[in-house]
Amino acid sequence: MAEIEFDPAKSFLDRWDSAADSEKAIQGLADWICKYTYLEDDKFSFHEHEYQIQIANDTHARMNVMKASQVGMTELSARIVLAYVATHSNRRALYGLPTTTFAQSFSKDRIALVIENSPKLREMVASKNDTVLQKIIGTSILYLQGLSGRTAGFSLPLFLLVVDEVDICDQDILSRANSRLRHAPLDQTGQWRGLRRYFGTPSVLDYGIHHQIKLSDQHHYLVKCEHCNTVQAPTTHDFVIPGFEKDFSEFDIADVYDPLIDLDSAYMACQHCKKPIDNSLKDPERRQWVPAKQEQGLERGYSVAPWDLPVYNTTQSILKQRADYKTKAEYYNQILGLPYEDADNSFILSVFDRVNKSQWLDPNSPTSGRYFIGVDVGKIFHVVVIKPTSRDDCEVVYATTLTPYTENGEVKTNAMQVVELAKKLHARGTVIDAGPDFTSASYVTSKLMRSFASE
Repeated sequence: MAEIEFDPAKSFLDRWDSAADSEKAIQGLADWICKYTYLEDDKFSFHEHEYQIQIANDTHARMNVMKASQVGMTELSARIVLAYVATHSNRRALYGLPTTTFAQSFSKDRIALVIENSPKLREMVASKNDTVLQKIIGTSILYLQGLSGRTAGFSLPLFLLVVDEVDICDQDILSRANSRLRHAPLDQTGQWRGLRRYFGTPSVLDYGIHHQIKLSDQHHYLVKCEHCNTVQAPTTHDFVIPGFEKDFSEFDIADVYDPLIDLDSAYMACQHCKKPIDNSLKDPERRQWVPAKQEQGLERGYSVAPWDLPVYNTTQSILKQRADYKTKAEYYNQILGLPYEDADNSFILSVFDRVNKSQWLDPNSPTSGRYFIGVDVGKIFHVVVIKPTSRDDCEVVYATTLTPYTENGEVKTNAMQVVELAKKLHARGTVIDAGPDFTSASYVTSKLMRSFASE
């Protein structure tokens, strides 16, 4: 787990005051988003999502957001890119996701819905030229694209590059996408061309979005304790769990079900007075984004923790969700929004870093071959496709992660996506975890003749 380190040159209180002054001067997109976009039948609001306002308004040329899942950042990122394209003339923007399937799903489930529910955007969209992966809005164009495989080339110059789920994008193609900004105008500092926005749930230390955050000014959403007015950056070490006396790093699935551990009475404690700060976390007047580093020339960085959306992510729910994740790495990445490295996931990452991902097959138009699929089951499915190269060896030709999505009103479960992939590839065999979710294994083995569930 990555620790928070603040430069001791300034006290937390000094940083709090200076951050509050600078925030007043920021002018950005939050007002436009609230004025012209809707969520269901109501105008979009940052109520109970106040941490998002500064991120939406940030005008820095290079912004990186490391986030937990289910904190509303995907919803916000869709609105940020649409607001930008709608308020600027003659601009090209690219919203990149790990795969073309991801991009198509995001366009239908997020982008299209925001446009459909916004009279302002609807009147700006050139419907004759509107496609799933290209939106002409006013005189500007928004492209959506998968950043993996051999088909991920993009040759047009850009002014804005937004990338979601940085860690599971092809890092080589990501670098090439960045090069499309080099013809954009320089920012006011003369340091960067164009605008780039990276969003992502972390995986392992010093990789992907966590690597970008380490190079940034590292903003954290501080809280001022209602009892003693101490300003602090909460961490998992501040969890107080009655009946659990060990360090939080040892908190595991079994502890969720231990009758001697009272999760319903758990809370986050002030680092100074040790009283509960759960109510302070919910008070936007007691919250403030503050950078850990203040040197000039750094990229902007925001680390969004689950307790930054405290009305929805209570201390109790954060802890109880440990039971939903088979591995500690998944729990740390998805729920806590923190990188986590152990022998298993660091080895897997090192293997895939050595693979030439630009030569991966395109699942939508595969070449002929003898393909075999392996599926690791969890809240997120990890899928690997291999191709034998001899009797004793094979090569990885594709890898991805799967999460459920909705298409034309139908929920596409992870298991359904595995079956679709296997059929597209005419896979010779598919092996899937029998647990922890046996229903997925049952579905896959019932739909595919050459499939096996493994303990």
